[in-house]
Order: sequence, then C-alpha cells, then structure tokens
Amino acid sequence: MYEFGSEPFKHQRECFEESKDLESFAILWEQGCGKTKLAIDNACYLYENGKIDGVLIIAPSGVHRNWLTDELPTHLPKRLKGVVRGKVWETSKANNISYKQDAEEFLKHKGFSWLFMSYDAFITDKGKDFAWKFLRSRRCFYALDEAHNIKSPKALRTKSITKSGKYAHYRRILTGTPIAQGPFDIYSQLKFLKEDFWNEYGFSSFRVYKFHFGEWLTKEQQEQISGYNPGYDKLLGYKNIHHLQKILGKVSSRVTKESAGLNLPPKLYSKRYFSLTPAQKKAYKSLRDEYVAVLDSGAVVEANLAITRLLRLQQIICGYVHIDQEEPVQLIGETNPRLQLLEEITDGLYHPAIIWSKFTKDIDQIMELLGDKAVRYDGQVSSEQAAINKERFQKGEVQFFVGNPQKGKEGLTLVQAKTVIYYSNSFKLIDRLQSEDRAHRIGQDTAVNYIDLVASDTVDEHIINSLREKFDIATKITGDDFRGWL
Repeated sequence: MYEFGSEPFKHQRECFEESKDLESFAILWEQGCGKTKLAIDNACYLYENGKIDGVLIIAPSGVHRNWLTDELPTHLPKRLKGVVRGKVWETSKANNISYKQDAEEFLKHKGFSWLFMSYDAFITDKGKDFAWKFLRSRRCFYALDEAHNIKSPKALRTKSITKSGKYAHYRRILTGTPIAQGPFDIYSQLKFLKEDFWNEYGFSSFRVYKFHFGEWLTKEQQEQISGYNPGYDKLLGYKNIHHLQKILGKVSSRVTKESAGLNLPPKLYSKRYFSLTPAQKKAYKSLRDEYVAVLDSGAVVEANLAITRLLRLQQIICGYVHIDQEEPVQLIGETNPRLQLLEEITDGLYHPAIIWSKFTKDIDQIMELLGDKAVRYDGQVSSEQAAINKERFQKGEVQFFVGNPQKGKEGLTLVQAKTVIYYSNSFKLIDRLQSEDRAHRIGQDTAVNYIDLVASDTVDEHIINSLREKFDIATKITGDDFRGWL
C-alpha cells in the first residue's frame, strides 16, 4: 500500500485509488481542492512500482516554479527525497555554459527526475528540444497544470504540446475551469491525453466537433444574408452539452469545494463606492454619448468591439485619458478618487491582504502608495523576483500582495490573506474565479472578505455584478447588452 507524504483528504484518497494506474486521466477539480497533491502522489506511486522514472510538468509561468519550491517539498514522501532531482527550465539561461552542464547532468540522473517548464518556455526552440530529450530518455508521467492554457486547437503551443503527449507513459490534465468559455475549450486538452480520443466518439476533426456542440452561422450563410463574408463562422449558441458531460464523466474526476466537504470558511462580498472627479465625469460622458450615438445609428456592435469600448470607459473611471492602446499612460487631473479610496481601506487593515488590478499603471500607483508594505506580482517583475515576492508575503514580511489577476490567478496559495481587494477587474470570468481562490483554498481558517471598488453611475457596477453572477463579459456581451450597460 502506498504511504502518502502528506495526509490526503477523503476525495483525494478516493480519486487516487480510482486513477493511480490509468494511463490518462483528467483532474477537473475546483481551485483549492488539491489537484497538485493528487498528481504528486500518483507520480510517486508509479515510480515506486517501477512504472516511471521521470515527471514533466508544464504550467503557467511562475506556477511551474511553485511545484518545486512549494508543492513537492510538502507532499513528497520523505523516503524519496534522496532519489529525487528537480529542475526548473529557464530558456533565458540555456546558452550559459554552467547551465548547459547542469541540464546534461539532470538528463543523466539515475534516480527520480522532475522537470518543471512553463507553457511559454515549451514553445521556444531550446525549451521544446530539452522537453523532448527528457521525454525520450525516461519513462515519464506528463501533466499539464491549468490545462485550459492549450484550449485553442490552432495555436502553436497547443499543437506542440498535444503532439508531445504520446511520448509519455502516463498523462494527466489539471484544471478547475476546463470549459470556462464553452465546450470547445476541452477539445485539445483531451486530445493531449490521447491523440485519437475524439475519433472514438465520431469526431474526425475539430470542425466536426464544433458543429456537434455549437449552433453556427457559417461564413457562406452570412454572405448570403448580408452580402458580406466576414471570414469566420459566427457562434449562435451551444447544444448537446449532456453528450459532452457523459464523455467527460468517463475520463475525469470533477470535485468542487462543496462536494469535497472541505468546510472552508465563507466568502464575504462587499462594495465600496466613490464618485468620479468633474474631469473624469466629463470625459466619461463624452465617450459614452459617442458610443450611444453609434448604437442609435443602427450599427451592429459585435462582442469584441463592445469589450474594447468598455475598456475605454474603464480606463477613464480608473483615472486615465481615453487612448488607443490597452495600457493607459496619462492621468486625468491631479487626484484619483479610486486610489484615495484604496488608501482609506488599506489604512484600516491590520492583516495580510491581496490587491488585484487590471492595469500596469494602477499597480505602479498602488506600489507607490503602499511602499515597503507591499510586494508586486505582475509582468513587470522577473519570474525570479516574483517568486521572492510571493515568498515574502507568505512569510509575513509584508502586508500586501499587489498583482495582476491574469498573472497571479493560477497556482498560487495565498491563504495568509484575509481580505482580497479588486481595484479593477478583468472582463474574463476565469480571471475572477481563479484569482478569488488564491486565498480561499485548503489551509484558509477564516472568512475571506472580497471588496470591489466601484465608481458610482458607471459601467463598473455592471462589470462587477456580472462577474459575481458567473457571467463571462469577454465572450457573452452583445450590442443590446452594451446599450443597457451604457
């Protein structure tokens, strides 16, 4: 009988027994339910039974490092520590002589080798080459953490990773949001588990698959109707979802915090309102009136265009001039009421807290406000510095963890935080759900307070309400919805 390195919860033990010998399996557990531990237990079991001698983990940038620094030391059985060698692949160091030597020594390791690589690193020539050398030189357990990162069948990353899957003896996908934006997200993930997976169900191509699970207006039909070929099929809705659920049930485990009986403390939601400055109100009204005029003219507003216009309005209520690029750079006026409200809230906090913000400029200002009480976690810091900053927050050396939800939504355990503040929100539901669960997961012992900053009488409230109601703004909004929001 396998002896665990850390005591499993009931749902972890049951799934371990069910899946430990399977060549492929999907772990579709909600964030915070312990997917990583299950994968580590499974790999160690297979090693001790002579089935594998290597593990390859592909994960989002930054998360791949957490496997080695946080997860493996926690869950690896002590009896295996003498035979395990782990390596985090860093493409930026691939030409360094000492790094090359260390990489070659790693490939020759006689014991139990663990290679951790980011999705971004995998698609580099050197990263891909090293991963393939590893897969071909060892009997591998190959897992994709946050596997929804390969949801697009046409993407180079997706094609490379799904192709490499067949070289592993055992394969796993780990994600809490397998179909965050619809049934098409899961196609490539299951193809990674088994190259001809969908052929067994009669889907010879992705096009066949997408027309089985979706109602579409084809390019040709659109041209017949409007005289214009947009160059893409238009999705009208989903169908046959019960069929997909039946297929998934055969190859996966789905666990939520509630079904696992984790009895985590509750999430408590609140909003803090502020008013725009006169300059902001003027800029906001001008832009809103411009958009309403476009709608009144009868122009069709597709979802992508509506999202872009929401972004422009969001920039204004965050304190920036409307500009023609995603990241705002120019401030409106001398004061920023959103930042002033954040200062008021943080002054009254005496425990660790997370602050999520969409824009780099916001994070610049927040870091300036909080100074040495905060650490930064976004694309402006290196992966090494991000790891240091995360550890400083976890150790209690700083009070605030300030990040972009797109970077920090995956793979982080930040249960030290008792308050989570959304300075500004992403339009993607997956960003909101996953970033919320950085603090609300196994190990959290108190209720977590979620505070949204809201600009009165603006699209802010529509955005926040939609995300809290599990509505993906980025994929669902239409021209009619957009008018209502304005």
